[in-house]
Amino acid sequence: MCSKLGRILIVTMGLAMALALAPTTASALTGPHDLSLAVAIGPSNKLCGACHTPHNAIAGQPIIWAQTISGATFTMYGPTVQGTPTDATPTGTSILCLSCHDGVTTILATGAVMGAGPEVIGVDLKTSHPVSIDYGGVAKGLVAVPSVAKLTTDNKVQCASCHDPHVNTESAYLRGTNVNSQLCQDCHNK
Repeated sequence: MCSKLGRILIVTMGLAMALALAPTTASALTGPHDLSLAVAIGPSNKLCGACHTPHNAIAGQPIIWAQTISGATFTMYGPTVQGTPTDATPTGTSILCLSCHDGVTTILATGAVMGAGPEVIGVDLKTSHPVSIDYGGVAKGLVAVPSVAKLTTDNKVQCASCHDPHVNTESAYLRGTNVNSQLCQDCHNK
């Protein structure tokens, strides 16, 4: 009969082996969001520490967030063609994404501001898909419930609706393929 410590050791070794043998994909572990190899991240130098912290997270954020929240003034998209207004400023996961991708805020893990390139969204959000916006569904000419895109618990469209910062199996961390606008058509009927 195994002791409790023996069972814990067996389970731990089994999990470690499963992780070691799991197929690898481009993800936060191997993609551009992996800042652990390039810089020292806090006292632990752990992969997740570039964005997350189990202690001293930023109050009021929905996840254990370690990055400085952008204090930039954003120009929001404004009302959509269907008349749906955006929030006055980015909210939810969008403000978390913009903590690095605004091109203004210092990324704590690197001590630098993200330079020019397609990954920099900037502070003028009129040139990208609306974020921090209510999802109108069928009433606004959209699909009732998207199957790939993720809406927030308050039924908003945010950066993380279409992008998964932890998995980069599609280009630009998209949640699904956008060949022939497939991801767009997950919400839009056109």
